[in-house]
Amino acid sequence: MGMPIEKGSLFSLRAKGGIGKARKKRMGELPEAPAPPPVPFEIGSAAIDRPAHFGSVQTTILNKANPATMAGIITEVNDYAHTAGEDNLFVGIFFNTGGDNWTCRSAANAAVPGGEGLKTLSGLALDCQVGDCIAFW
Repeated sequence: MGMPIEKGSLFSLRAKGGIGKARKKRMGELPEAPAPPPVPFEIGSAAIDRPAHFGSVQTTILNKANPATMAGIITEVNDYAHTAGEDNLFVGIFFNTGGDNWTCRSAANAAVPGGEGLKTLSGLALDCQVGDCIAFW
């Protein structure tokens, strides 16, 4: 035996504004829309075989050729290696603090095992703002 049904007991929500609100409440919150895919952008010069390279210079090489034109997260860096086993290479994103003074915003170890040639380092999360430049050391 079920419980006795009284008149009006099935519609006791007393929601104002139509059935849309009552339906939303019963169904729960609507799921958030998925984030849009990231917009790709480039910073620095193309990683190509150049006649001049820096060898084993122990200094930071700042590439001002193509500053960032939009803000985002750098997830992948290309490097053209002239020597095998660049195991002590770092990449950083730098911002100008005035004149020719630059400060590192974010950095990661960019060691790429293997021989000479084009290397891709992925899985990075380097913060980048408009006007930033990329550097290696």
